[in-house]
Amino acid sequence: MSDFPKFFMDLLGVVRLDRRVPSEAELQAFHDWVAAQSKVETHVHLEAAVGEDFYLSRQPPREWSECVPWKRAPFQNLRGFIGAWVDLSRSVRELNDFEDMAYAFVAKRAEDRILYTEAYISPADFSFIRERFSIAPEKFDFESVVKSYLRGLRRGLAKFADVQVRLTVDALWISSSDERETVWRALENIQSSPEGTDSEGEPFIVAIGLGGMENHAQIESQAAFCERVRKLGLKIDIHSGEGGDPEMHLKTLEQLQPERVAHGFSAWTSHRRIADNVVMCPLSNILLNTFQGAAHEHPFFECIGHGLPVAVGSDDPLLLGTSLALEYTFIHAVTGNGQNIFETTQKNARSGILASAAGGISKSVAL
Repeated sequence: MSDFPKFFMDLLGVVRLDRRVPSEAELQAFHDWVAAQSKVETHVHLEAAVGEDFYLSRQPPREWSECVPWKRAPFQNLRGFIGAWVDLSRSVRELNDFEDMAYAFVAKRAEDRILYTEAYISPADFSFIRERFSIAPEKFDFESVVKSYLRGLRRGLAKFADVQVRLTVDALWISSSDERETVWRALENIQSSPEGTDSEGEPFIVAIGLGGMENHAQIESQAAFCERVRKLGLKIDIHSGEGGDPEMHLKTLEQLQPERVAHGFSAWTSHRRIADNVVMCPLSNILLNTFQGAAHEHPFFECIGHGLPVAVGSDDPLLLGTSLALEYTFIHAVTGNGQNIFETTQKNARSGILASAAGGISKSVAL
């Protein structure tokens, strides 16, 4: 008997209608093998990659809008997922919570044998978004939130010496000029201070992202913002092409020239185009319904079959009830070739890291 969640077993039942799927025992053995391997991951959201115990130990809202956020998957659409994310975020009420969250994230990385991670953090959700929508009474300063994450990261990395983590700071697809200036100023301050570097002087923050639903209402302003950020030595690592309009995704690639793209599958079917450095999360896309075709027809499988440099990420494992090992187990269920794909995509992940390969980073990436 396996430990797989119900939605995963249901998904396997659908895939079996089209092809032979390895037995449940074989899939469990493969999952356990992946879990035991030293791994690299370059697409995961820190806030949704800690255990539920972290949020329950805070001060959860007296009433959730539905059931607890981590029991809502699969979602009907991305908006439903955003509702769960917002509910989850309402448990964060003190500045020190971000420090504790980052520490808990590093501990979970150690537990899951993910020895190098480039993770997204979302300080804008606790500052700008709370100001806009009054999601929670506690509103935080953007720069103070980032520094709190960094304190927890530093503490966690000191405790779990085999683990390395670097960060992409998510700004917002829809943002005001004042908000973009606040982000830029915070990053300038942090990148030039000892708070922003590890013991070897390497920066913790390696990139800026754009979070929320992809939107081109401000694409020219975002392009100018990205160029300013690059002058701070940071890369651009954005969510784009997660379903939706393939032409919008291609325009994002053209206008922003990102060094890495999260998801990035929407232009594959129509244009046979993906970014040069892309991290796909097939199981996540199915659970969020951002990919609406047959599960075994997710563009990941064709891209990897063509030898394209795709990596694999877990996205939001707490809210989706998944893990990096489960993403790979789904891939094995569809292909029967999970070990080779694991080795190939892990190599792609290592090739696609945005941090400089220096000091402790080079050791953990080499694995």
